[in-house]
Amino acid sequence: MSRVFPLFAFAIALAIFFVYVNPTWTGSIAATQAKIATDAQALSAARDYAARQNQLASERNAIDPGNLSRLTTLLPDSVDNVGLILDLNALAARVGLS
Repeated sequence: MSRVFPLFAFAIALAIFFVYVNPTWTGSIAATQAKIATDAQALSAARDYAARQNQLASERNAIDPGNLSRLTTLLPDSVDNVGLILDLNALAARVGLS
């Protein structure tokens, strides 16, 4: 009896390992670890983006407001398509193009 119980316990431990632990570890846990690695990479990219955004915002805030208003006048935020076409037509008429 003293030899049978340790062998029986060892056999049960091996059965539990191969039936439950190994498939769980290689299946769902491995998939979860891969997803965690992908999410960590996306989080790192988001942190890099936020740092770059803050850097660019600080560089924009360092520009003199007078120069920034002149630049905004020269390069507006949006394009007026109708006005652009009218200006191009007027320019073409001055040069003699029709």
